[in-house]
Amino acid sequence: YAGGYNTQGIGYSANPVSIAWTNVAITSFVCAAFYAFNLNGTPYALAANLNGGNWIYYSTDGLNWTASNANTVITNMGYNYNRINNPFGSSGSMVLAIGANGSNPTAIYSTNCSTWTACTFTTTLTGAPNGVAYGNGKWMICTQTASTLWVSSNGTAFTSTITVPLTTINTISYVNNTWVIGGIGTMSNVYYSKDDGATWNVATISIGTVQCSATAIK
Repeated sequence: YAGGYNTQGIGYSANPVSIAWTNVAITSFVCAAFYAFNLNGTPYALAANLNGGNWIYYSTDGLNWTASNANTVITNMGYNYNRINNPFGSSGSMVLAIGANGSNPTAIYSTNCSTWTACTFTTTLTGAPNGVAYGNGKWMICTQTASTLWVSSNGTAFTSTITVPLTTINTISYVNNTWVIGGIGTMSNVYYSKDDGATWNVATISIGTVQCSATAIK
């Protein structure tokens, strides 16, 4: 399945490298962000609604979509009309979404995609939320205007922070026992950590100026 910033809905294909894609017309929301994963053994897809109201819709088959209660605990799924790089993250038993209550960035979590609850933060979350990822028993959230990652061991309470060598963090991922963060600027704007953020190493990229919107392939 694939979804995007489009009024056409969702597309699916049995062979994603082919041109044989089928459109699923969606009239209840406009897809601004899309995420697919397994949650407690059940396949789910989440879509962020560009038009507001019910911010998060979920589906178990990609065809039938249901509004969650996310709008009761979060005012906005993100800054700039929800165009955040990875607003959803999943551990396999829990899913997190990042966004804003008014101008205040926050995160919400769910174990069934239907009912959402606000996360708590010991250190206030600042800056436009840009990404959330899970790996090695930790959740991390990045924002666009802070050289900080917010860290949680359970996904419900973020009790510590990590300082990183980027002042603008555009996205965060975890793959193959490695955390990867990407920013905006020159070819030294991608860093990786293999010790859960204790140390960061710059990645070698030879394609010039990069604005990262994805940072991991497995």
